[in-house]
Parts: sequence; structure tokens; C-alpha cells
Amino acid sequence: MSSESPKNVFLNGNRDAFLSKGAIDRFKADARTNSLKLASAYFKEGWHYTISENTDTNIMVDIKVSMFQPTPSDQKEKFHEKLKAMKKDRQNKTQIALRLKKTVPQEIIDAYIDAKKSLSINFMDPYDVITYPKKYQADIQSIVKSTLHLSNSYTTYYRLLDKYLTTPSS
Repeated sequence: MSSESPKNVFLNGNRDAFLSKGAIDRFKADARTNSLKLASAYFKEGWHYTISENTDTNIMVDIKVSMFQPTPSDQKEKFHEKLKAMKKDRQNKTQIALRLKKTVPQEIIDAYIDAKKSLSINFMDPYDVITYPKKYQADIQSIVKSTLHLSNSYTTYYRLLDKYLTTPSS
């Protein structure tokens, strides 16, 4: 038998950061035996720990939120996406029509321009919808089903997209 008494583990911070109550027990047991694993084994995503004090009788652990630290490639990709979105927002109706003319039916273009002009909310881009129909079809159908009783430029646009996507192409 060992004459050593077990170390006390004190957790400073939000215990909701742990995956479960069992994760708290595993963390404390591993801290006592100095066999701690990666933070993802104990904590939810975005949390980490630091051991602030480790004496013969006590272990003080601080639980902290990890700040988002994007990699340079992520930053570059997000920057380019933001630039594309800003450019798309600055386009007038003639530029939008020219950009979509080759791939999107004219009635959908007209409905899209009318909806963008009358409402200041984001719409699904018709080019993206027609290029990747499986990605957007469920969302469009739920929008159409939830707005059956409405009649405005928003619902007209999504009904036309739904009609285009559900009609078999010949």
C-alpha cells in the first residue's frame, strides 16, 4: 500500500465545456496519474485546459475557451469568398442578367431581379441552384411548402426554381 494520499484536482472554469460527467471523472483520474490526453478527449470543440498549479497535494486546472485561430489558407479562402459576395451585392440588374443569361432561364432571372429589388434579404443564387440542384432542392421545396398561402416576389422566385428543378429536362 502506498503512503501517498491522492491528489486533489480543482477545476476553474465552465464545467459545461466537458463532453459529459464521465469525461470530468476521466480527466481528474488522468490528471492525478499524469496521463492526460488531448483536450478533445474530454472537452467540447473550442475548449482547452491549462494546468496552473501542480503541487504534491493539489492540481489546479483552468478551463478556457480556445480562440479561433484560422490557418492562413482558411483566411485567404474566407477573404476571397467575402470579396465575391461583396461584388455580387454591388451588381445592378443588368450585370446580374448578363451573368446568369447563359445558364438560367429568363423567367427565373426576372423573378430573381424583382425579388432582390423589392426585398433586402439574401436569396439563393439561381446559378448555384441550377448548377448544384441536389444541394438546394430540399431547402427550396420547404420554402415553397411553408409559403403556399403567400404571393410576393420572394415566393414567386422560389416557386419558379422549384418548378424548374422538379420538371424533368428533355
